[in-house]
Amino acid sequence: MRSFKNTLSILGLIACQVCGYAVEQSESPSNVIRGMASEEIINKSQNFNEINPDLYQFKLNLPQETIYELVGEKDNLAWSLAVADIKQIVPHFHRHTLETYTVVAGILEVTINNENSVLRAGDVVTIPINAIHTARSLSEGPARILVSCLPAWTEEDHIIAETIQP
Repeated sequence: MRSFKNTLSILGLIACQVCGYAVEQSESPSNVIRGMASEEIINKSQNFNEINPDLYQFKLNLPQETIYELVGEKDNLAWSLAVADIKQIVPHFHRHTLETYTVVAGILEVTINNENSVLRAGDVVTIPINAIHTARSLSEGPARILVSCLPAWTEEDHIIAETIQP
C-alpha cells in the first residue's frame, strides 16, 4: 500500500508541474489538486495553457479531446501517463488496460457501464478492464485530467463501444 501512495504522490506532483501549478515541497500533491477546485479554476477551465512540448512525447487533437502523452509505450515501461483536456469522450473500452483518471481542473462526469459519477479536482476514478466508459466536461470548457494506464495505453486496445462489445 505504501508503494501505491508514493506513486499517487509522484503522479500528483507530475500533474501539478505539467499543468503549471506551483507546489511547495512541504505540500501534499493531493491537497494541491483538491485546492485547485476553487470557482476561479473551475470557471477558467476552458482556458488551459498549452503544455510545454518538451514535456510530452506526442499530442493527439481529437474533436472533443486533446491528449498529451507524457510517458508511453515507446518508453518500454509497463504503464503510461497522459494529460487530457476533455469536452466529451466517445464511449469505448479496453481489453487489457486498466485506466485511472485524476481530475486536475474542471468538473467531469464519468460514465462507467451506465453508472454516472461527477468528479472535481482531486477526485480519482479507476476504470476496470472491459468497462464501457465515457466522460464529458460539466464545466464551460474542457476538464483537465491525468490519465494513468496499466499496462501502457495502445491504440489497438482503444475499442469504440459502438463497433464491438467487450
